[in-house]
Amino acid sequence: TIEVTDLARYINVNNLIDSSGTLSLEVQEQLQRLLLEHEWPADEMVEPLIDWLDADGERGGIYGAEKMEYLAMGVPYQPPNGSLHSLQELSLVKGWDREVVDSLKGAVTAHATCRESAININTASAETLSALSDQLLPTDIETILQQREEMPYGDLDAFRADFGLDQSIPLTLTSDCYNAKVSAQVGKVTGTIEFSIQKNDQGQYVIVE
Repeated sequence: TIEVTDLARYINVNNLIDSSGTLSLEVQEQLQRLLLEHEWPADEMVEPLIDWLDADGERGGIYGAEKMEYLAMGVPYQPPNGSLHSLQELSLVKGWDREVVDSLKGAVTAHATCRESAININTASAETLSALSDQLLPTDIETILQQREEMPYGDLDAFRADFGLDQSIPLTLTSDCYNAKVSAQVGKVTGTIEFSIQKNDQGQYVIVE
């Protein structure tokens, strides 16, 4: 069996720190909305995540956490000051645990290589869509899900205009990154591998992670 998942349907937590090493306010706000929707303490969780991802070793904000905070927690690891490589690793961040991560699996990913910042409006879950902007009301989410079921959106400008979304929110109609899960069974023995593929400059999909 082969299962292929479009990674642009998720908010990639690694994009909280962009390629230039700068905090992305758009992604920060999206994660805060998502956490608040689940009634998790947003600031207490986003600030330690920023410190986990950013390149410096300086604690940021009231709830930030760097080396000293993790030593005080008595855990056998420190923030790598770099990208996450899985949702399992996300559960190591101060304030995050397996319960939190499991509750967000439908809306977030943590791929280090496939770091699409734009959300695919044709595949994103209702949970992901609701985190994009305060402008999107529950009735808007229902409309989006119904309309794309009948016909996928093909005009981003029209979509933004219909729902009052400005250009600062990165959106897309397609994806260049996918996660593949391949399982095979022989007799009573089952094996599974997972990997990510990304479209390169030549338009070919290659394994990247």
